[in-house]
Order: sequence, then structure tokens, then C-alpha cells
Amino acid sequence: MGARDFHALVDQVGALGLRAVQLTGGEPFTWRHHDRALPALAELDIPAAISTNGALLYPAAARALAGSKVSLCLSLDGPSRTHDRQRGVGAFASTEAAAALCRSHAIRFDISSVVTRTSLPAVAATTGAAAALGASAVYFSPLQQLGGRSDKLRAERLTDDECVELLAALTVLRDQVPGGFRVYSQNVGMRPTAVKSPCSVFACWGEFCPSTKLWPSRLYVLPDGTVLPQSLHIHPRYALGNAFRDGLADVMGRYWGSRRHGDFKALCRHVYQDLIYGSERPFFFWDELVRQASARPAGELPRYTTVSHPHDHSEAIAQARQAGRLPVVSFPIRPGQGAAG
Repeated sequence: MGARDFHALVDQVGALGLRAVQLTGGEPFTWRHHDRALPALAELDIPAAISTNGALLYPAAARALAGSKVSLCLSLDGPSRTHDRQRGVGAFASTEAAAALCRSHAIRFDISSVVTRTSLPAVAATTGAAAALGASAVYFSPLQQLGGRSDKLRAERLTDDECVELLAALTVLRDQVPGGFRVYSQNVGMRPTAVKSPCSVFACWGEFCPSTKLWPSRLYVLPDGTVLPQSLHIHPRYALGNAFRDGLADVMGRYWGSRRHGDFKALCRHVYQDLIYGSERPFFFWDELVRQASARPAGELPRYTTVSHPHDHSEAIAQARQAGRLPVVSFPIRPGQGAAG
């Protein structure tokens, strides 16, 4: 994604008044245009976030974000020894330096921690380290199987019992952390909640469910402009359009009542049926489920006939904005694309 394309997209996001923007990775600070992207994000009047390991954060970048609505989400695999064992000697010191830059420039930051079998025993210590760094919150996500993982990483995935142990530990930690600091689980849902409220499975809007109204709660714009609904790991056949060619407003306007809408509705229902009737696990991983289901041959998935309704999309966008129901837009910078932009 070039700097001009990114600026055009950010302008569209601002004009539409979407809920938030996220720049994620790979590692956004390896993108050769990040120095021009930061001021564009800082000028937005909506929240923006950058997911980063923090190793490449530098003073000029922090100054560009100071006083804006941009926050950072720093990766942390555990306290000093655990983090360095996972990422290399000196990695924790780099995170400390990034946190210090955030604090000195009044940039809000959270901590994101992927939990493996190695780091599970250190969850409480990780929470303490995140609070000591000055973060506002820590988000724990169990390691998921999302494609080309090595045998070593597969061996690091939590067992079902370990995942239950993690969720129980986080429940206890929420009552122990200092006031103003928050502990969250992320990318894992509880099966009883899904049975009671199917829409919660898909991180969407209840009565504004994407299978019936408006849009998914998150859109991913890939470096080539492809727009994916809800999950970065969904199969490309579910793409809603191309933001560079069509513009975000047009992609969103044409989505409701389209074949893409029907296909996504079918996928949601298929995943839900599998979750409720095909599994007894007490929890689930949405991204894993949707990746696996969407990758199945198209003929194996049910299709829904969707009638295109006359619809004033500009009015719908205005109503959704007023209700706070417009999507977050994420721009993932893929590994290996830093040099090419």
C-alpha cells in the first residue's frame, strides 16, 4: 500500500465518520511509508490504534502522535525473562523503552499478550508487568491455528484444560489489579454465551447483525485494497470489493442486500450451527472457525438467496453513525511488505 492510497483511505474513513481505525501487521513500523501515515492518523477526529512490538518506535514517531487520538498496542509475551526467551535477548528492554516514549508523550497504550503453553504460568506476572509499564489494559489471546504454523508453534497451543485455566485466572486477576487498569480475554468466546446470544459469536451488533442489517463491525482493507468482512483470515471469495477502485462508501453501500451479504450470512449461520451442534467445547475461537469454514469448497457451504432492497445508503450510514454502529477499519501491513510499501 502506497502513501497516497493510505491517505485517500484515511480521508474516506474520516469523511464517513467510521468508529475507529487500526494499523496492524506484520509490523507497521517496517512499512516504508509509516512516517507519512502517522500524521494522517493523528489528524483524524476518531480513535486510531497501532499494533506494534514497540522495538522500532522512535522519538519523532512519538512526537507525531502526541496529543492525538492515536493509541498504541504493544506486544508482550510475559515478564522480562519470558518475553526475552520468546523474542530474543533485549526484547523486553525495547518494550520498556517504547512504553517510556508513550508515557513521556502522553500516548495511551495497551498491552497485547498471546498466551502459549510456555507463557501460561506467567499470566499473573505479565499482568503485573503491563501495569508497571503504565499500560491502560492488557489483552490476553490464546495462540490460534491460523494457517502456516510450525510444529513448534502448534506444540505451544493451549490444551482445552489449559484454556479453561487461563480464563479462570483472568477472572481472578480482574479483581486484583489496581483501579483504572483492565484485564481482558480476546479472540476467545464462551459457548454458553454463544448459545444464549448467537450474535455475540460474531462480534457484531445484535439487532444490527450483519446477516440482516448494515455491515460487519470490522472491515479489513488489505494492502492491495481488498476489503474483507469481520475477519482478516476469511477466504478471499468473501471480499466485499476493493477500496482503491470503488471507495469505501461504495463498497459499504453495495454490500447490504448483495450476493456478498448473502454469502457472509450463510457462512455465519454455518459456523454457528457447527459451534452449537457439532462441538461440546466450553469455548471457541472465532477466527479459527471462520477461516476453516470459509476455506471449504464453495459447493459445500449453503447459499442464501438475498433480494437487493432499495436503500438510501447515505441515510443508513448517518443513522448508524448516530447509533455508534459503524465499523472499525483495520489496515494490516503484511510481513515482507515493509520494503515494498
